[in-house]
Amino acid sequence: MPAGQDAGSPPAIPVVLDCYRQWERWPYQRIGARAYLRSTYDRSGGNEGADASHFLYQLADDMSVALDVEGPGVLYFVRTNHWHGSPWHYAVDGLDHVVSESATADPERPPPASVFLPAAVFPAPLALTWAQTKGADLVWVPIPFERSLRLAYGRTHYGTGYFIYDQYVGGAELSRPIRTWDAEMPPDADVLALVSRAGTDLAPRPGTPDGDRTGVVQQDSSLASVGPGEAAVVRQLRPGRPMQLRAIECSVSRAQAVDLGRARIRIT
Repeated sequence: MPAGQDAGSPPAIPVVLDCYRQWERWPYQRIGARAYLRSTYDRSGGNEGADASHFLYQLADDMSVALDVEGPGVLYFVRTNHWHGSPWHYAVDGLDHVVSESATADPERPPPASVFLPAAVFPAPLALTWAQTKGADLVWVPIPFERSLRLAYGRTHYGTGYFIYDQYVGGAELSRPIRTWDAEMPPDADVLALVSRAGTDLAPRPGTPDGDRTGVVQQDSSLASVGPGEAAVVRQLRPGRPMQLRAIECSVSRAQAVDLGRARIRIT
């Protein structure tokens, strides 16, 4: 809990890049946060065109609006099939920013590798093109907006899109104020480094500062003595102060793998 926060108040909601930095808070209930999913789905419900190219309205031949949001919030995810729709227009608080994908230069003969442009603002692993995912352009770069967000497509051919954004109840405590997206500022290096570690063990290890803060992890062999239909207490935590369980790890021989798979962990 942040210093100075009332113990009886809801925890602060991590926003923008703090959502990655404070990944250990993902299980927390986000009281005051509202998550929305929007897409280019067929409004008639018929799945016409595989839910592609169904726009809200068109401002020009090269500006078909797929997402239009009012109020403060953060756009956290955008998915398009391949590079379809590029160049895209991200109008954040009234400022239009053009984002494209390098395959757009010659879409009939796309290169074997492609990147988002501007590349520095949309780096991997927070932005991956179809050349890397083998099917879709994906963006996890948070785009905050104070008053409005509008996302428009420059091309309409098979223009699929899926968008996830958050908005917040007035008065909700956020980890930082929401400020208009700086379209020239790359994501912070510490966040890129953290997300690049995906697939590795991020839990604190015994003897590390994080591990010491959350309690030293100890091995326990109680499971070895549990028979069919029986139960045994593996660990009791009575610290007398708030704590957080970060990881539960079990290790058995290959011969015991099936038995472990049939076991159940009960947490009270």
